[in-house]
Amino acid sequence: MKRKIFILFSLFALLCAEVEAKGTKAISANDFLNSLGACSSVSRRGENLNETIENVKYTGLRWLRVGYEDDVPAEDFIRLHRQTNVLLSFGLLSGGNNIDRLITESGQLAEAGALLAIEGANEPNNWAITYQGEKGGGRNSWIPIANLHRDLYKAVKEDPVLKDYPVCNQ
Repeated sequence: MKRKIFILFSLFALLCAEVEAKGTKAISANDFLNSLGACSSVSRRGENLNETIENVKYTGLRWLRVGYEDDVPAEDFIRLHRQTNVLLSFGLLSGGNNIDRLITESGQLAEAGALLAIEGANEPNNWAITYQGEKGGGRNSWIPIANLHRDLYKAVKEDPVLKDYPVCNQ
């Protein structure tokens, strides 16, 4: 294991030397790690919470993109955060439309210090949603998607705990 780390470090050092030689300023390892994130189901879809914790610690990831789509208990997200300091971009994900649930669970994550951002629907071009009785996304009208994101943004900004968090869409 130490040999692999030494080789990886050596390759990284060579890469940095090459970047510096070309006039591009290298960034700190901390800034680099702050830029890394991944998507995860944390403790569902074949993932195991303890293994997710181990993997986040091993890789040094600073944030994960997650959501309520997989019915991961908020307690699992909070435990993951407490043991790794990883932050979560939490969203509706594919096909989700339950703003109330997203606000409630985002609030729990925020109060635990685990929330990074709140996300709307994931890839509605691929994963249609039904919002307020209208099917949207894909080959359907995008008005329901726009209405969903409008209402999500409004709910976040009106929530005293969540109002300062960014709202993203994918």
